[in-house]
Amino acid sequence: MRYHLGDRSPGGQGRVVATLKADLARAEALDTSNLSFPVRTSVEVVKSAYSTALEGFALPYGDVAVGAGATRPTS
Repeated sequence: MRYHLGDRSPGGQGRVVATLKADLARAEALDTSNLSFPVRTSVEVVKSAYSTALEGFALPYGDVAVGAGATRPTS
């Protein structure tokens, strides 16, 4: 069952950060002017969650769950 767990090595964490950055850049590049309000709101939620996660990864300890809004120490 270990293969279901995320890679918590520095390399694995780096890949998560790279994915978050790439996805955030794509979300920020979207032209939301023609989208419905609920869809625009969803895009803003994604941008906020990914930005918060990236801020958490910048801390020198712990682990970040995307969308959790908090960095938690690893054991």
